Amino acid sequence: MMYFIALIMILIGWMFTYTGRICSDKEKDINSLALDGTNAIETEGFLKVLEIRSTRYSFECDCEISFKSENGRNLRYNKTFFGLDSSASFLRKCERRGEVPVTIIYDKKFIC
Repeated sequence: MMYFIALIMILIGWMFTYTGRICSDKEKDINSLALDGTNAIETEGFLKVLEIRSTRYSFECDCEISFKSENGRNLRYNKTFFGLDSSASFLRKCERRGEVPVTIIYDKKFIC
C-alpha cells in the first residue's frame, strides 16, 4: 500500500513539474517580446467573451480581442482559449460584462 501511495505522489509531482515547465516557456516568450522593446507595442484594447464551453474536464472560451494599432487601424481578432492557456475564472467573470478593457502587447512587425 505504501508503494502505491509513493507512486501516486511521484506521478502527481511529475505532472506539476511538467505544467510548470509549460507555463515557464510561455512566460519566456512574453518576456523576450517585452524586453526586446524595438518591435513591442503596448496599447489599450478590449476583450469580449463570445462563448464559453465547459464540461467537467475541459474548458474552451471563444473571445474577440479588439484594439487600435499605432497607425490608427482598428483590429479585431477571434481567439479560442483553452483551460491551460488562460485563467478560467477571469474569463468567466468577463462573460456577462460585454467588452472589458485590457492591455495588449503586440509585435508591430506582424501588423502591417
